[in-house]
Amino acid sequence: MILIIISFLSVKLMYLNAIQSVYMTWIMVLIAVGLHFFAFIPVHGKIIGILGIVTILNGLIGILAHFPLDMIFVSDGVIKMIFGLIYLKVSPINF
Repeated sequence: MILIIISFLSVKLMYLNAIQSVYMTWIMVLIAVGLHFFAFIPVHGKIIGILGIVTILNGLIGILAHFPLDMIFVSDGVIKMIFGLIYLKVSPINF
């Protein structure tokens, strides 16, 4: 929750127009989601840390390259689905 509040505050402090503000808010939320994965490293292992890094990089690339939000959302979803499949593969429970 604190990460989401920081995301909104950081966008508010940038003095952006309405379109840029919405764009940056969503990107900062995705980065906050990537940061929150680091709290799960002791429970889920190193793979969740890698997921956090990749998710943060996805958001930063979106900021630097000014990709459309749709493209960033799709790439974020694909990244998380790939990691979900990896988790199913390496899980000790047979699915």
